[in-house]
Amino acid sequence: VKILTEEDVTHYFLWDEYNELRPAVVANINDTHCRGFHLPEGSINWWVADPVFILDWFFWGELLTREEFKETFGKIGVDLPEFPSWFGENNGRVH
Repeated sequence: VKILTEEDVTHYFLWDEYNELRPAVVANINDTHCRGFHLPEGSINWWVADPVFILDWFFWGELLTREEFKETFGKIGVDLPEFPSWFGENNGRVH
């Protein structure tokens, strides 16, 4: 089980989800794979993003620096929920 942290994040986004600006990130889950995570309005947990969402973030979203992300949304694990644990390289299961 890999515990994802903010150090695993490679890209931070400001994403317009149904006219609500929400946090989204891309994080390395191992040496060869990454996953996208977003925090929908009203959710207390990060959701794993479908690949099409990640493309949407790069095309339509606003890429932020780590500092800009923290100023806008807060720190992951403090102001925002921790990331889910990752249970394997290709199975896609998180909790």
